[in-house]
Amino acid sequence: MKTQPMRTLTISLTPQQREELRALELEHLKRAYADGMASGKPVEVEPAEFIRGLKAERRARG
Repeated sequence: MKTQPMRTLTISLTPQQREELRALELEHLKRAYADGMASGKPVEVEPAEFIRGLKAERRARG
């Protein structure tokens, strides 16, 4: 059976629907940010030490 590529669906939204969609997207972003912030307290990072650690990981991977 031959498959056909998916086609793009274009729809028109009323100004009210666009505003509702923006509000939903903003709420989604706020929730994602809050979830990330709730994962723990910030940790102080020494930039030079952080870079050394990244380089060591890269060397270990080969």
